[in-house]
Amino acid sequence: MGKEMKLYQLRLKVDTEEEANSIAESLEPDGGWAIEETEDGLYLLAYFSDPPEKYKDNLTEAPDWEERFREGFKGVAVDPFFVRPPWMDERPGYTNIIIYPGTGFGTGEHPTTQGMLKLLAEEPEGGMVLDVGCGSGILSIAAEKLGAERIIACDIDPLAISNCLHNLRLNKCQKVIPLLGSATCLKAKFDIILANLDFFTLVSLRDELCNLLDPRGKLLISGFLVEDEETVKELYRQRGLIPTRSLRIKGWSSLHLERSEVKDPRCWQKSSP
Repeated sequence: MGKEMKLYQLRLKVDTEEEANSIAESLEPDGGWAIEETEDGLYLLAYFSDPPEKYKDNLTEAPDWEERFREGFKGVAVDPFFVRPPWMDERPGYTNIIIYPGTGFGTGEHPTTQGMLKLLAEEPEGGMVLDVGCGSGILSIAAEKLGAERIIACDIDPLAISNCLHNLRLNKCQKVIPLLGSATCLKAKFDIILANLDFFTLVSLRDELCNLLDPRGKLLISGFLVEDEETVKELYRQRGLIPTRSLRIKGWSSLHLERSEVKDPRCWQKSSP
């Protein structure tokens, strides 16, 4: 988007994140979108250069996101990572990840992103990695910094890929290949697949994710509430994958899954406040 493009914000109250996803997909906001969590509930924030006429009474001029982000985002530590905006200094003792602000894309503050980063940090170095629904590219960047041989970062949202590309440059990444499109078009097998999506997408994509996984590969998924964890586990068990680790942070769950042929799987849960 050019610097002179004026954006308008649409703010709608929603009952669930799934409802927000559905509305955002139907409206296709060209300026991106986000979910706001307040004491009053959840709100969809969608941004348009040419807003839909039917929502004209719900529109306001979009805020200056970079300025707001500078004021509000002080970086987040997710051991061993420190996720920071480009205007903050590097934090010693951490693997620093630079993320530029973008509406609707991960900055490391959400519990699902934190869970994925923690699970990814436990994996051995090397191998082929697939990041499904890469958003800002934060997980792909983390995978490269951990020593992955090659990472495919795919997303169906052009704005996400644009934001991802910018962050890859900021982090001087050399091993990440951004891909605009669905993971279903891929034919390779991956040692690690990362999928921080939502409950319904994880359910609908489980066949494709299982087919893309190397026989000895690891699948790391998140984007669903703890109350849905057992359902997700069972659906993936039906596809031959079993949970070996579960990480719970602030009501959200992240899972590490392997092929059922793996002997003596360790099924345990860790919770964070």
